[in-house]
Amino acid sequence: MLDLKKEVVLTMLNSLEKLSPEKRFFKLEGILPEKIGIRFHTMKPEEMAKQNDFIRHFLELAKDHQGVYSVSTQRLAYEMNINPFQIPKILFSLQNNQNGHISYDTD
Repeated sequence: MLDLKKEVVLTMLNSLEKLSPEKRFFKLEGILPEKIGIRFHTMKPEEMAKQNDFIRHFLELAKDHQGVYSVSTQRLAYEMNINPFQIPKILFSLQNNQNGHISYDTD
């Protein structure tokens, strides 16, 4: 039985993940939030949906509760046919590139 510290194991796994593609046999993925919520500030959601496909798909699936539109991360990824790990990157980009039109939160 090996008795290794968590940091040592994570370092080893990270090193193995960085091997060349022909030697790589696994990939580490982070933990995704169960739900994503978006609040629209300076633009109406419908207006943003006309300009952005991600927002359009998001709104088709989301439920509105007191101005926060929320949806399951896995369902959104499935319906959009994208890797679920792309969603946080898309949200971060939208929040930073949309002049404060949206903010998002995760559960």
